[in-house]
Amino acid sequence: MLKLTIVRPGIIYGYGMKNPLVGVAFSVRGKIWIILGSGEKPLPLIYIDDVARALIQIMESERAIGRTYNLVHPRMPTQNEVLGLYRK
Repeated sequence: MLKLTIVRPGIIYGYGMKNPLVGVAFSVRGKIWIILGSGEKPLPLIYIDDVARALIQIMESERAIGRTYNLVHPRMPTQNEVLGLYRK
C-alpha cells in the first residue's frame, strides 16, 4: 500500500533568492516595482526554514499519512506591506 501525504507550501522565501518579490510585484528594468491591483492581496508566505522543519515533522509522523498540509504563516501580509519592507 502506498502511503501519501500532500504538502502545499505557500510562496517560499528566504536568503539567496534571486527575486525576493515573487508573487508580490514585478520589476521593470530592475528599477521600478509594479503591483497589479490595489496591493491589498494577502500573501501566503512561508520561510524556507519553516518549510524544512514542517517536512521533517511530517515525514517522521505516522499520523500525517493520508492528510493534506497547507504551509503558510498565520499572518499573511499584503503585497503593499511586503513591498514597503523590501524598500526599507
